[in-house]
Amino acid sequence: MGTGTLPYLTNRDPAYRSEPKWMKCDESFQPEVMSQPSTNVRTISGTTYYLCCWYNHFGHILLNMVFPTFHALAKLGLIEDLPTMNYLITDRGPRWHKMDVFQTFQFITAGNRQRVLSFENLIRRSVTQKQDAICFERLATGMLFDTLINGESPSNHIEVNMLQPLKNYLWETYQDHSPEDVSAALRETMISGQSGPKDCQISYLVRNTKLKRTIRNEDTFLKTLQSVFHEDHWNFQTIAFDDASLKSQYLTLQHTQIFLSVSGTGMHMATFLPDGAASVEVALMKNKEEIFSVNKGICQVIPTLHCFVCPPAESKYEDWDKAMFSGGVNVNVPELLRILVQVHAQWNDKCSRVANDLS
Repeated sequence: MGTGTLPYLTNRDPAYRSEPKWMKCDESFQPEVMSQPSTNVRTISGTTYYLCCWYNHFGHILLNMVFPTFHALAKLGLIEDLPTMNYLITDRGPRWHKMDVFQTFQFITAGNRQRVLSFENLIRRSVTQKQDAICFERLATGMLFDTLINGESPSNHIEVNMLQPLKNYLWETYQDHSPEDVSAALRETMISGQSGPKDCQISYLVRNTKLKRTIRNEDTFLKTLQSVFHEDHWNFQTIAFDDASLKSQYLTLQHTQIFLSVSGTGMHMATFLPDGAASVEVALMKNKEEIFSVNKGICQVIPTLHCFVCPPAESKYEDWDKAMFSGGVNVNVPELLRILVQVHAQWNDKCSRVANDLS
C-alpha cells in the first residue's frame, strides 16, 4: 500500500449554521503500510482518495468536497489516475444527506458506483465476512482548505487554474453525451420562436419560489435583458436545477455562453461554463456594506471566465437571513443595464458571425 498526505481540511467555523459537527476533518487517520498482508483481507485495487470531511448541501459538497479533492489530487501528482480513481467517503451525515454526497461523486465517476466507496460499509462488510483488514493498493489522504464560498477571503491554498484538472476531466468524460441530457434542467424558452445558434445561448437560472432567493422585480430584469440582447441570433431560456441531475446541470451550462442568476441559487455551477463565457450574478448583501458573491471566489481561480456582480437595489436592502431564506432581492436596474451592455459588446459580434455562417 502506498500513501500520500496533505494537511487536513479543518472546520472553518464550528458554529456555522448549515454545517454541523460531522463536517470536521481534523482527526488523525494513519493507515499502516502492509508489505506482507495476510490472505484474509479485503483488497481495493487501484488508487483510492480518502475524503475525511462531509457537507450537507449540494453547493457546499461541490465547493468544499469536490473542488478541494481535485486540487489535492493535482498536488499529489495523481491526475492521470482520474479515469479509474476510487473515492472513499465517510458517512457522517444523516441518511437523507448521504444520497447527495454519493450522487455527486457518482457524477464525477460517470455513474460508476463501484468507484464511490463508503468507509463504514467497507468496515461492516469486512467484519461480516470475518476479514482481518482492508488493504488499499494505493491510498491518498488529506485535503487543503480551499475557500471559494461564503464571501470569505481566499486562503493561501487558492491557486489560479486549480480547477482546470476537474474541468478537463469532466469535459473528456461527457463531451460525447447527447443534447437530450440537458432537457431536465430546461424550464421554458423565454422568447418563443427564436432559434439562434447554440453558441449564442443565454441561460437564466431560477429556483423554486418556495426556497426564495428570487428576483422580486423579475419582469423589469427580463425586459432589461431582452432590450439589450434584442438581436434574432440570441437564444433565451430559463433553467431550474432543483430536480435536475448533476449531469443535466453540467451539460446545460456547457451549452451556455451567458449565465445569469441570484447568489445562492446555483451560481457555483458557473465553474463549468465553457471558456470565454460570461457569468452575471445578482448578488445579495451580507450587510449594508458587504456583498455576498460566489462569482468573486470562483473567478479568482478561473481566468477564462468573465464574471460580473450586480448589487441589489440599495433602497430595498434586507438583512442576510431575509434575503437568503425568507425573501428575494430587487435588482439594481441601472447597474444591471451597465453590465449587460458590457457583456453584449463582448459577445454580440461573435454570435452574429456564427449566425451568418450558419445561414
